Amino acid sequence: MAKRNFLVTGAAMAAVVVMTSAHAKPPPPPAEVATRWKSYFADSSYSYYRDPAITRDGTNVSLWKVSIPTPSMSKLGVPTSYERVTYDCVGKRKKIMEMKRFKADGSIQPPPEKDVKLDSWFPTLSASDTLLLREVCSSI
Repeated sequence: MAKRNFLVTGAAMAAVVVMTSAHAKPPPPPAEVATRWKSYFADSSYSYYRDPAITRDGTNVSLWKVSIPTPSMSKLGVPTSYERVTYDCVGKRKKIMEMKRFKADGSIQPPPEKDVKLDSWFPTLSASDTLLLREVCSSI
């Protein structure tokens, strides 16, 4: 494997260091996500990207999902959201394994703990999750 040298900004380094998990490779900073990962959906608030590296375990699929706010939403303080998710392709449900949010300046914004329960199954309801589940589960 070739060794690469990158200039990493403080914001990018925060994303890389904070996102490290024992079970998943950390995703790159938002600017790199937008240029290297597949965009699978966009609306008036976000552009959604998915990690090209997918882990399959039976009928479950796990990957990183990144929601990058549009410039107008970012100006309002809406953060970039990273989620390591597992989709149950048969049950059409989702489990958030890890979640991190970053403000436009790269500082960490705590997730809404009262609204997000990690490692618990719940129905896939949003358009972005429904499309992603359909895409990553299509080969199962």
